[in-house]
Amino acid sequence: MVRFREAHQQDKEEILRIASHTWEGWDYVPLLLDNWLKEGGLFVAEAAGRIVGMTKTTTLSSGELWLEGLRVGEEYRHQGIGERLAKFQLEEALSRRPYSLGLSTGEINRTSIKIIERMGFRLLSTYARLLTKVRKPEGLPFPKTLTSVREVWDLVKTSEFLRFSHGLLPGNWVFYQAREEKIREFASSGRVWKGKGGVFILQPHRYDPQNSSEIIFFSPSKGKVLILLEEINLVAFQGGFKELSCFLPESYKEENFAEGGFKPESGFKYVLVYEYPLRT
Repeated sequence: MVRFREAHQQDKEEILRIASHTWEGWDYVPLLLDNWLKEGGLFVAEAAGRIVGMTKTTTLSSGELWLEGLRVGEEYRHQGIGERLAKFQLEEALSRRPYSLGLSTGEINRTSIKIIERMGFRLLSTYARLLTKVRKPEGLPFPKTLTSVREVWDLVKTSEFLRFSHGLLPGNWVFYQAREEKIREFASSGRVWKGKGGVFILQPHRYDPQNSSEIIFFSPSKGKVLILLEEINLVAFQGGFKELSCFLPESYKEENFAEGGFKPESGFKYVLVYEYPLRT
């Protein structure tokens, strides 16, 4: 018999054991697990006294929930545990009466996609994940930091990027609702820049904050995408980062990013973002 419950600190080693069998031994779960155990919303499936699965419900902002990290132990797969755990997680999340409930997955995860769609989630947006190495910049002036929440919010909410992104700010495999509250967080932490090429938001990558930085938002001035990408590279270089990444909305023009040195991440082509239809 399998039961589902909130995870405890003593479950850590069993959860790490499950994560050791993900993606040929690499998994981001160990990087975040200590924080997940502290903040709550981490759930496990337990059978015969052993942890056989796990999943995480993350609160992005008040009423905005994100489902991630669903894992089933290698020897317990293909028994329906993953889908039952996902349904348990969904019911628990809905009991909180959120205004937004979402998740993401790569297009190659066909089994997960079937479960996601059977549970009632609908596809909201599709992204290409692009990467590039940070290079030594060439003589550009450093962009200025924007701290005015009103100015930044006005730029974001009227941007072409936000329209293509269906109102989401993509970062670190988590896709935030673009709301003034989130913009205030970015502006107050000095992560919004404006240069000759346009405006962008940059933050350290969730999995590797020392070496990798991620573009959360960009709004190029007309005809200046490549200049903007150079300015983003400059800020990343000054921050000591070695790699840049972004989730580019499918409808956006990828060729500009290819010319700027960005390449698709190997292993999958697209990232699919789903939302659960909630009544308001």
